[in-house]
Amino acid sequence: MSAQTESLRLPAARLRASRSFQRWTERESVFSWLMIIPPMAFLLALVGYPFIYGIWLSLENRPVAQAGTFIGLANFVADFHDPVFWQVVQNTFVYTGAATVLKMIGGLRGDEVDVEAGWVAVNGKRLANSATLTRDSAGRPLTHVVWGKRRVGTEEVWLFGLNNRRSWDSRYFGPIPFRAIRGVAEPLVTW
Repeated sequence: MSAQTESLRLPAARLRASRSFQRWTERESVFSWLMIIPPMAFLLALVGYPFIYGIWLSLENRPVAQAGTFIGLANFVADFHDPVFWQVVQNTFVYTGAATVLKMIGGLRGDEVDVEAGWVAVNGKRLANSATLTRDSAGRPLTHVVWGKRRVGTEEVWLFGLNNRRSWDSRYFGPIPFRAIRGVAEPLVTW
């Protein structure tokens, strides 16, 4: 076999290999996996590893800036017997349920709602913690209803979440249709 014949066979073998790889990647199942692998690797690196590492840390007694010692579930047992932990759990559920889901109905049919920069009043009575913010926590401008008085229509309500000054409520988007209300929260225990 001459050198010239040898050099002709090498490119042909490379061409077959590259065509074979191209045919392999054009298969739908292979292409799908090739598209899914990068985001999955990203998620595993940025979410999976910290999650697993957090579980590992919860099983150690690890003072700040010192090596930890494995203690198993002792941290969880200590929390289970700690009344402060249970108070925190209760506060978390109450705040999450009340602050994010529930809104107070501030204006019903025929009520007069007055929205100003520093307060909201319903039928002349100012609501506590009702100042309208002009910017969000990132400094972006917030749109809000036009300042001034208005009468609540027959099929609408004004909702307010006055327990948090950053609550997204009728101060910003105006009245909502009465039919959009999905339910009414009734207090079970009051003190």
